[in-house]
Amino acid sequence: MLVVASATAALFYSDLIKNLIRKSNSDLWVCLPGCNTKKLICSLVLFLSAPGLFAQVEVIREHERAVCISLKADRPDLKTLGVYLKNSKTSILGSWAENNDLFYFRPVVPFTDGKTYLVKTASEVLDTFRPELIEYIPSRILGIYPSTDTVPENLLKIYITFSRPMGEQLSGDFITVLNPDGDSLTKVFLPLQPELWNKSRDCLTLWLDPGRIKRDLGPNLWLGTPLVKGQSYKIVIASQWKDQMGYPLASSFEKTFTVREPDRIKPDPRDWRVEIPKSGTRQPLRIHFRESLDFSLLSDCINIFQVDTIPGKVTISDNQDIWIFTPELDWESGFYKIGIDSRLEDLAGNNMIRLFDEEIKDTFQPYPAAGTVILDLQIP
Repeated sequence: MLVVASATAALFYSDLIKNLIRKSNSDLWVCLPGCNTKKLICSLVLFLSAPGLFAQVEVIREHERAVCISLKADRPDLKTLGVYLKNSKTSILGSWAENNDLFYFRPVVPFTDGKTYLVKTASEVLDTFRPELIEYIPSRILGIYPSTDTVPENLLKIYITFSRPMGEQLSGDFITVLNPDGDSLTKVFLPLQPELWNKSRDCLTLWLDPGRIKRDLGPNLWLGTPLVKGQSYKIVIASQWKDQMGYPLASSFEKTFTVREPDRIKPDPRDWRVEIPKSGTRQPLRIHFRESLDFSLLSDCINIFQVDTIPGKVTISDNQDIWIFTPELDWESGFYKIGIDSRLEDLAGNNMIRLFDEEIKDTFQPYPAAGTVILDLQIP
């Protein structure tokens, strides 16, 4: 219901009326005593038929940035339609697209939070909008994996996880490896371009130089292994590393680890220990590996099934040496199978098919095809 005192008041409080009309589901109109109803109706008809009355703008965010707006308007003049910063005569660079009676504008550079913008044509202002200021929490490092304090001399990969998507800068500008004397080491990591980020850019994979790890290759003979047994090292990550929003990390990060003898033994599921849960419960099933395995592969390379895969949640222990599965439903007594992708690796890159650093032989022997290793399981 809309209450109006006069036609003059209706025009004076046009913005208020617009908002009331937008939010109201009623078509009942009430005029106060003394109001010239005929004049009011004529004025409101003219007012309500104004071209930009029902134009509405909504701000669309991606990764917390205001990257687009949607415009709901009745037949806007697309030839002169533009978005302007308040008090500016120059339209913002970007592109328009139409979909399902909505018009979308995506600027070349995201909108600035707290600034006021106008959507207008050559003849009228359709609407204004102001992306709200939001409290931004800078990205931080969640962890460096393997998280264990001891790694093999032939460690192949290191993973760094972040709380937010990171920017396009090269990681080598912000990651330093220090030896026991505090000296920076060079040529530790393989300089890949593009770097190995996951799709959401919150996990980076760093390969230690394989040429230095594999015995008898040139880099190994000239420079030795990147890490040396018995030594301690420190990885330092500078806080200047910026995320996708252009903000630096909340703080720097350090991890110290010690190097043990190289690992040249393939993972063998026959050496693993399985904790069997009780039927009628949702107790987790645990697989103890007796060693730390690859952080990234662990989440995807093991599953539990009968005919179909058993739905549930997978978690990994802090040292990546225990796989923990909690079912969505109670366990039923019976026979199950544990499926293990043979690509699953240990910290040195050895999987169930081959060693990463295998001795060169005079005769070529092809590796077996990758597949699934099955362990039988019975829940009483």
